[in-house]
Amino acid sequence: FHGFDDANGTNGPEAGRYEQNMVQLVKELRSYFENRYPGQVAPNAPFVASTYIQGGPDRTPRALQVADALLNISGDAGNYPEFVGNVKTHESIEYWRDGSESPSGDGIHHHWNAETFMLVGDGMGRAMLTLLDDTKAPFPDPMTFEIAPTAVDVATVGMVATTASD
Repeated sequence: FHGFDDANGTNGPEAGRYEQNMVQLVKELRSYFENRYPGQVAPNAPFVASTYIQGGPDRTPRALQVADALLNISGDAGNYPEFVGNVKTHESIEYWRDGSESPSGDGIHHHWNAETFMLVGDGMGRAMLTLLDDTKAPFPDPMTFEIAPTAVDVATVGMVATTASD
């Protein structure tokens, strides 16, 4: 869940190389851990990414290029056969909250909206569960709250999530 500098850089081809760089990152991480811990980490260890959503529906062309690159690396897209069934990209644009719903209207770091970060993390966790084929994981679907996440101040959020059961 990153890509800010690549999506917002003013010089260089960062956004244009984002997809190939992410593919290389996945391969390098797997290689590193396979070499460091032989036999303990599979060469196709599960990897989850989340789309770049900074800017919400008004993302710049470079930001959209980064978001598309993240979707392209997903095994579901079929662009990288070695990623089928072990790399998943979670589409997170629906979790963007504009400045009027957030503690900050400056646009940086998703307006510091804790709900956005929590929902993206939840979505990525659910994506990982599909890769692990963990159909018995107890979680509410969809994520619900007894008390919705609310900004108390720029550094604090208050909420009460619905209890999950199995």
